[in-house]
Amino acid sequence: MPCGTWMGDPTEVGPHLYPGGERAALARLNALMDRTAWLCSFKKPETEPTSLSPSTTVLSPYLKFGCLSVRTFWWWLHEVYQGQREHSQPPVSLHGQLLWREFFYTAGAGIPNFDRMVSNPICLQVDWDNNPQHLRAWREGQTGYPFIDAIMTQLRTEGWIHHLARHAVACFLTRGDLWISWEEGVPQVFEELLLDADWSLNAGNWLWLSGSAFFHRYFHIYSPVAFGKKTDRDGAYIRKYLPVLKDFPAKYIYEPWKAPRAVQEQPIVEHGAVSKRNLGRMKAARAQKGNESPRRHQAPLVPCRHSSCLPLLQAPSGNNQPVTSMLPPPQKPTPHPRMCPRGQTPPRKPESPRDNTPLDQPPPLPQW
Repeated sequence: MPCGTWMGDPTEVGPHLYPGGERAALARLNALMDRTAWLCSFKKPETEPTSLSPSTTVLSPYLKFGCLSVRTFWWWLHEVYQGQREHSQPPVSLHGQLLWREFFYTAGAGIPNFDRMVSNPICLQVDWDNNPQHLRAWREGQTGYPFIDAIMTQLRTEGWIHHLARHAVACFLTRGDLWISWEEGVPQVFEELLLDADWSLNAGNWLWLSGSAFFHRYFHIYSPVAFGKKTDRDGAYIRKYLPVLKDFPAKYIYEPWKAPRAVQEQPIVEHGAVSKRNLGRMKAARAQKGNESPRRHQAPLVPCRHSSCLPLLQAPSGNNQPVTSMLPPPQKPTPHPRMCPRGQTPPRKPESPRDNTPLDQPPPLPQW
């Protein structure tokens, strides 16, 4: 059985937060059904993208893989709603989220080239920039905006991000900041990294968030600074996924480039203070030693057997015997157990399968 690294799979995996299978799906659904008040008051736009634990159901991966029937989810919710006097309504309720799913499924089935810009009858034709460097920085969480980079780090390590976090990074890539085509975000990033990547939902949301199709407020741009601050002013979400910033002041954690130089650089010592202290220590040590000549630390002599070095090896004082003669005789090398006796042909080593590991391995975590 070939190992996964041949196909480019990473050797190190992130936390296994969402185990697959119908049993896990039904267990998660049952736990949600016990939260009656939360289910009835659920309004998706009011959930928090920066919550350290998911503020939505996270049933989308199970719906995507068929581990959970969408009909089961719908009717279990219906029973909960029936027993309550009031509950949220579509499009923001949980029933509304299932209706959005059907909407994008219908659009994907009926619109030609739904996941492309060219020859897509509903897609706005935009002259996007081609900037591989910016695209790679966005994908790897190296944009320099901690909120955006934390989201992309969570996506890469956990396989899931909040829907408003998806809005933020999609807007940043397209109409908000980088002006890179939404097509770059569909197959190369979200389809590859999201556990709940669903072709119709993925393409439809990218069309929407890039301002390329459907009804939208194209002038509403998600700020990579202000949007995260709305629900997480202290930056706990950033500190979790970018641990290098865990001790950064909250005042600057969303905009580290605005921090004073003393805050940005935190060396292990302060050069001005410790250099003066160490100079005093050195003076004290020399005064205590007096006029004695300091001894240099010498590493033990390791004689060389090379012929050109033999004249350089002198015998110790009072001994005319060369240094090399005092060394133990060289040991006769022992043949390796796998070496064949002289005259025999070694067995042909079976050819190992060709290594098809791509050069572009999944990137490591951001090194701020």
